[in-house]
Amino acid sequence: MAAGTLLLIDLSIRSRDLTAMYSDQGVLPIAAVREHLAGTWYWSLHFLHGSPFFQATLFVVAALLAIALLFGFYTRIATIGSWIMLASIYVRAPYAVNGGDTLLIILLFWSMFLPLGKTWSIDAWRGRARSHPNYSTSVVLSMGTCGILIQVFLVFLCTIIYKLIYHEHLSNLLQNTLIWGDYNKSVGEWLLGHPTLTWFLSLVTIGLQLVGPWLLFVPWRTATFRLFTIAAFVLFHIGVEMTVTVGLFSYIALAAWTLLLPTEFWSVAFWNPIRRLFLQSTNSNQLRNASELTKSGNVYHRKPSFVVTSIVTLCLLFVILYNVLGLMERERGTGIPTAMKRVAEALVLRQRWAMFAREQPKNTWYVAQAQLVNGKQVDLLRDGLPVEHPTRSSRQPNHRWVKYLQGINKPGTPNIFRTIYAQHLFDTWNATHNEAEQIELLELLRFRQVIVPEGEGVHFATDVFGLVRAEDTRVEDTIRWDTPWKGS
Repeated sequence: MAAGTLLLIDLSIRSRDLTAMYSDQGVLPIAAVREHLAGTWYWSLHFLHGSPFFQATLFVVAALLAIALLFGFYTRIATIGSWIMLASIYVRAPYAVNGGDTLLIILLFWSMFLPLGKTWSIDAWRGRARSHPNYSTSVVLSMGTCGILIQVFLVFLCTIIYKLIYHEHLSNLLQNTLIWGDYNKSVGEWLLGHPTLTWFLSLVTIGLQLVGPWLLFVPWRTATFRLFTIAAFVLFHIGVEMTVTVGLFSYIALAAWTLLLPTEFWSVAFWNPIRRLFLQSTNSNQLRNASELTKSGNVYHRKPSFVVTSIVTLCLLFVILYNVLGLMERERGTGIPTAMKRVAEALVLRQRWAMFAREQPKNTWYVAQAQLVNGKQVDLLRDGLPVEHPTRSSRQPNHRWVKYLQGINKPGTPNIFRTIYAQHLFDTWNATHNEAEQIELLELLRFRQVIVPEGEGVHFATDVFGLVRAEDTRVEDTIRWDTPWKGS
């Protein structure tokens, strides 16, 4: 249910940028993306055609599969189909993905090996899933369940290990995260002005992420430890969502934690109204027996085929090794073998849980300086306001555009994507403004502020990130002769 809901929300957000990000008319043409991914094993159904209509059709198919998954209708097929569609969207826009996207697609991968439709679903209500007595009140044990639980464990353990590797001053962890101007919300801005509080919250965060994942598997009073640990992580994710913009990551992480809720949580009478929908009989004795069976931890050992079990086991060992090698990459110079990277790309299991792990050496802001026919200079990234030296990040329609700008800013990104983005801004503005406000020259400027210790001054650098000139405009026509040359 949670996975289907998250998929629908994700699709609704992406659909607003269907043409701009997923069609050939936008900032990521298929030919350019495929050329950039040449040599990898990434794949995507969205590469088949770049028209907005075809991309929209695939979005509709993805939405229908997500709805089927939400209600548990032919759940296994819906899960496999949703994974294929999400993997295709993920690869189609490589510069607009975040940790939440990676987590969701990996959770869907493991979910393909889980009996999601065995309880609280249309499949269960119709009796399709009743292959074992009292299955809906049994604890399921399989390599699939082991795989997804260990994956969640690895996500949060690796996150803190990366921070321990890359951060020299862990007590400044939260403050360094909040310095990233691209992500801050109002609460985050407020916290920046309270260094003692951010220091305390940094230590609490480190302690929780370092100890919490291990507490989930304590053999003594397991239910108690799990409930308190999950409650602590729920509060942590609520805090993250209040302070910084991370897309759907916090909500996806909360859905992941539900996988680790102990049997005792589901056995309370609160869930009886839902049980009534799916039990063959609704009398009170049945409900009482169902609750008792759940409390007793009646374990149903699911026995899939030997082939499926072997595949899941190999995938689990692969994921564990991939994460371990990723952690060793900096300390010992041992990189992940190319063959492993290719397999991870084909299965869309490539992962590196280093969110906010590195100390932030600089802030980067962008200005889309447009010189108009009427002589005005405006900033297209700030609602057409007059050009000024930026003091904060520009407004972006949503989190994906923030990630996109960060992506094309990376040193390894081909310059063509920066030119395409500048052209996109140029065309979008001209299509919605009159003749006097058409753009003669657009310069996409990048301002970088090096973060230095307090009292050492501020260091700025500026460079041209992309440039577009109107076809009928000469170079000399864009020079402002009444402005002195720089340095004169």
